[in-house]
Amino acid sequence: MTTRAEIHRTAKVMSNLLSGVAAETKWLLFKWAPEQNPKTEIYLVLAKDGNAELGQVRWHAQWRRYAFFPRPDTVYEPTCLRDLAEFCDKATAAHKAKKL
Repeated sequence: MTTRAEIHRTAKVMSNLLSGVAAETKWLLFKWAPEQNPKTEIYLVLAKDGNAELGQVRWHAQWRRYAFFPRPDTVYEPTCLRDLAEFCDKATAAHKAKKL
């Protein structure tokens, strides 16, 4: 039997997919960028409070991993930095898993 919590989680995931949200944290939204690279994904990083664009997460070929490219004059506290690093790690793992 499906619980209300499971139904709520499923509805939230479906809503995120329809709105272009790839992931979200307490303070950040990661959305698929309208312009995409044919080989790798590009994500916009937005503040949940006001949807200000903070930067992009995209593939960094020299490092062979996803990296965060911040907009000028943006400042981050430790929780957001951890969330950004975790998202980059997950995106890199997903990209490398596709190659196998």
